Amino acid sequence: MSNKWSWPTPEPGIYFNLPFPEYLAIPALSSSGIKELCISETDFWARSWMNPDREDEDTQAKLEGRLYHKRILEGREAFYAEYAPDFEDDGSPDILRGNAEMREALTAIGLTGLSTKNADALAALCAEKLPHKKTLISLQNEYRAMFHGKQFINPRLIRHIEFAAKMVEYHPDTRSYFVGGYPEVTVIFDAFGVRFKTRFDYLKVWEAADLK
Repeated sequence: MSNKWSWPTPEPGIYFNLPFPEYLAIPALSSSGIKELCISETDFWARSWMNPDREDEDTQAKLEGRLYHKRILEGREAFYAEYAPDFEDDGSPDILRGNAEMREALTAIGLTGLSTKNADALAALCAEKLPHKKTLISLQNEYRAMFHGKQFINPRLIRHIEFAAKMVEYHPDTRSYFVGGYPEVTVIFDAFGVRFKTRFDYLKVWEAADLK
């Protein structure tokens, strides 16, 4: 079995623009590790890089945390360079939704042999035979093609994130905390004979801020 934690620990210093997965993989003690050690050595080992069978579950809460951090700490431009709101159905009555509705519309103009056709094939037939009709799948594909390479996020979540960002950006006290500095800064340091790692949400020359 290969040793998953055989790579060297980064030298002490300040690291900018280090991807979060790379930070997590650094074999050094963090605040989370200290909390686990306070429970037991086994708890720490089980959740650390030393456990070859450790599985890092990417939960919805972790995803949302990364999204809020990206938008508030790195700004609107950086956020939308990586993410986009997913297609949102406006409920228009002129759209054919689902295979059943597409088959029904195609059958109404005399087409047969539709039972074995999948959604893409049905949408292509609708585009050819019913050009005055729109299908939900074609609208989704056209929309997503405009944002190729980006990760799609539920539009409702995007709205919540934007609301939170505006609360920070326009509040007279907090709006100055996350400008003029550096987001997601990793610091590696040695103390008590141990190598530590920590990650500041936002670091300024004279202060650090934490987003909670």
